Amino acid sequence: MSQGNLSEIEKGKSKPSAETLMALRRT
Repeated sequence: MSQGNLSEIEKGKSKPSAETLMALRRT
């Protein structure tokens, strides 16, 4: 994953979203 995606996940911790969960599963 790129650092940009990591930033999205960091924000996702505050407001979990389906897209964030999908990104985590891709790792």
